Amino acid sequence: MARPKNKKKGRGAASSFSSQRTSYKSASKAKVASPSKSQPRPTSQSSPQKSASKKKRSVKQIVTATVIVLFAALMALSMMLPSFATVFASSQSSSESSDTSSSTADEGSGSSDSSSSDAESVDGVFSQYANEISDLEAKLSDDPNNLAYLYNVGKAYMDCASSASQYASGDTDTEKLNEAYQTAMNYFDRYLALKDSDAVKVDRALCQLYSGDTSGSVSALEQITANSPDYGPGWANLGLAYEASDDTTAAINAYTKAKETDPNDEYGAYSFAEKRLSYIQSESSSSSSSSSTSSSSSTSGVQGLSNALSGDTTSSSQ
Repeated sequence: MARPKNKKKGRGAASSFSSQRTSYKSASKAKVASPSKSQPRPTSQSSPQKSASKKKRSVKQIVTATVIVLFAALMALSMMLPSFATVFASSQSSSESSDTSSSTADEGSGSSDSSSSDAESVDGVFSQYANEISDLEAKLSDDPNNLAYLYNVGKAYMDCASSASQYASGDTDTEKLNEAYQTAMNYFDRYLALKDSDAVKVDRALCQLYSGDTSGSVSALEQITANSPDYGPGWANLGLAYEASDDTTAAINAYTKAKETDPNDEYGAYSFAEKRLSYIQSESSSSSSSSSTSSSSSTSGVQGLSNALSGDTTSSSQ
């Protein structure tokens, strides 16, 4: 009976040893686990990461704001560029103008004298009219029967030759002037083939007078006054043609008729005739040396009454 008790005690001892062993293992586990408690928490490790993330976000925000500001500045600049361009062009133009003015001032009277000398010649006057005539002829080529173009081209040639006549010297200049007068008459003839006009006929007769065909001019103006006896410019220019042909009496009669047919100076015939009559009277009462001057020389450089009826000459073709 004693041995069983001993067995129970042995079992109890074993059980006690086992529990002690279990406790030791638990203690060991606890000891092993205890260092993990002293380790830093994950949260404490993530705080630097959060700080770095915040810094990255801040940098991104700064970059984004900078980009937006730069974009807005570029947009504003692009909207202001036209204004800047205008201001720059204006300043550049004024600068160039200033430079040109100073350059012109530096050149002084030399260039001025050169340009004036060019104009004071037959070729110089013709060059001044060249662009106008070229433009008119180009328009006329597109519309050959346009009355306004026909008259204006003829008138441009007539005015060009008349203006250059004061500088003519020698046969070459005279030939060039007469050629221009003939060209003007050709355009006037084309006009008259489309429409009758006393004003255009008068201008054609003046071209004859200026080019030295005095008798032809007298005949043409006599025809005009016969067909249109109430047309004052016809009588006024006939008086001038009579003066050029040295027929003072006929000139006085024609001028008197011009005043009668244009009493209100509607066409300028009255004032033109009045001036010429005053000139004839002053010449007749002057000294014998002055009175010996021929009528043709007294009308030299005198311009007739041209384009008196502009409305009749510049109407469009019909």
